[in-house]
Amino acid sequence: GETRFYPLFVTAEESLVISSLRRDTQKYILLSLLDGKSFSFSEIVQKVKKAPSTVSTFLAKLVEDGLVEAEIIELKKVYFLKNPDMVHEIIKRYSPVLLERSAYNFADTFSNL
Repeated sequence: GETRFYPLFVTAEESLVISSLRRDTQKYILLSLLDGKSFSFSEIVQKVKKAPSTVSTFLAKLVEDGLVEAEIIELKKVYFLKNPDMVHEIIKRYSPVLLERSAYNFADTFSNL
């Protein structure tokens, strides 16, 4: 993977959020859960509009990183943001630069070839 460096005032958890918001599928998953509600896997797939296998891969990464949690409610597994207030604050603080940077990085990759 790649190593990114953040200012000293950015916590480890915040850096995970920032890193996830730079990747489109993870960003869409986080944004779909931002209102604090919990959603089933199939509901997240519908919201994100990506293949179930793609959503599964990136949702598992978000759970592994501790940004998203899962629990069983009425025999159904649902997912929710562990700390929606922090994600919302990071988006407010760094947007639109943060949310648009991935497109610029992609373009820069090909312009440097």
